[in-house]
Amino acid sequence: MRRLSRIWPALLVACLAIAAGAPSIGFDFVYDDQAVIVDRAPFWSEGLSTFATTRHWGTGRHATLISLDVDRLWGGGSPAAFHATNVALSALISLLVLKLALRIGLATPGAAAAAAIFAVHPVHVDAVASLVGRAELLAALGVLIVMLVAIAARGDERASPRQALAIAAISAAAAYAAFHSKESALCLPGLLVLARLAFPRQVRLWPALAGATLAGAAWALHVLPLAQQVVTPQYVDNPLAYEPFVQRILKASAVLLEYARLTLWPHPLLPDRSFAQTDPTTAAGAVALAVLLASGAAATAGLRRYPRLFFCVGWFAVAFAVTANIAFPTGTIMAERLLFLPSVGPCLAAGLLVERIATRIARGAAVAAAVTGAAVVILFAQFQARAAVWESAATYFPASAAASPRSAKAQYDLALWLWAQGRRDESFAAFERALSIHAAFSRAAFYLAERKAAAGDVAYGIRVYERYLQAMPEDTGALTNITRLLLDAGRAQEAWTYAQRLVAAAPESDSARQTLVVAETAAKRAARKAALANP
Repeated sequence: MRRLSRIWPALLVACLAIAAGAPSIGFDFVYDDQAVIVDRAPFWSEGLSTFATTRHWGTGRHATLISLDVDRLWGGGSPAAFHATNVALSALISLLVLKLALRIGLATPGAAAAAAIFAVHPVHVDAVASLVGRAELLAALGVLIVMLVAIAARGDERASPRQALAIAAISAAAAYAAFHSKESALCLPGLLVLARLAFPRQVRLWPALAGATLAGAAWALHVLPLAQQVVTPQYVDNPLAYEPFVQRILKASAVLLEYARLTLWPHPLLPDRSFAQTDPTTAAGAVALAVLLASGAAATAGLRRYPRLFFCVGWFAVAFAVTANIAFPTGTIMAERLLFLPSVGPCLAAGLLVERIATRIARGAAVAAAVTGAAVVILFAQFQARAAVWESAATYFPASAAASPRSAKAQYDLALWLWAQGRRDESFAAFERALSIHAAFSRAAFYLAERKAAAGDVAYGIRVYERYLQAMPEDTGALTNITRLLLDAGRAQEAWTYAQRLVAAAPESDSARQTLVVAETAAKRAARKAALANP
């Protein structure tokens, strides 16, 4: 009977995670899957040495890429194999959340509730249903393994020298794999310190921290040369990268508070949350920062009395240490997939609430079971509805643009997909929507102008560049292109004017000076013709 009481929560949690993710096994390669999986050669064809010293994706996500390449072998390149692995990883991680909940002292019903909610939480869809979400899964897997190795079961706190060495070795291996899965795992040392503060007698901090630190140093030596290839994200991906320090902190705080809200009330759920779908004000950021600081202060004040709650609240904050745009700007302003690891904290807090209900009110066990069951059913239904977006490119791009009408990037992505489908007029309209949201969106402006010009409407392409240059007057690429289109349209005098602006913006550029010579020659030739035609 006692053994059964240990098995049923694990079976329940695993079945829920598998059931939630199972429909995605029939999904296609979608969006970034194409570049990261389909178009990229496997590491063995590139050569292990070249693969290890080349930046393919992120700062250095080699473990994730190797994992995806392994799926090529057993699945024959079918997307089903990749999706099945993601679902299996989701189930495994949910079981580790269950183990973590038990390890920090939750009773079985509360721990099962926490892990069940984690298994079906719809904010995890992009990490599970999107294949490139594998990075989130593997990073979380490594972090949780280290945390479970570090946090001892009650009564087993003291570690012998041999055990300490084993803890350090396992922590080093798991942390190194996690860091090479995604950079967000670098929050691990902070989580270890957090656990030690909450449970000082249970956490074997120093061997685990030594292993994680060693892994971090090895990771840094590997990826720092590759980090030089990382470029500043475009404004539409993360406008916070262009904000002054104080404004970035405030606006990032508003985003962080919105993340917290989504874990508690996951609606609306959006495939795309880039600019300007996410565009917090400084005032909203100031309020958010005050709320976050007050919450942190309250949790800290209650550390001795409520250490588990302190751990849950702290987990959410610390797990965002790398991706919150507070310490430094990242590649995106907001994305639901980034909630995968941080959401462990709120899910554990939900388990604490269930435990409290079960022990503090009449018929508490029945009420707790009913509350948990209702929450799981609702979240499961939301998971399914949200995951359906990822079925194929034909579902993702229109749904993303419709759900995020204020996202310039979502409209741009839809425009590219429509163009690939041969739906040119709809594609042009989507490009225009992207530019109406963000006039300085260079990729949208260049694509629209050049494709309109290639389709024979050179005047339209010129107008696009004129509008864009009002927002970005010194963009040398746009100045070069509009000069070329004006020359093609026979508007040599205007081309000369733009060529002069080009040289002023790039005085050291030989190509800019050559463009000016061509435009000036054409303008003078046109002037002579006009003079001869009108003596």
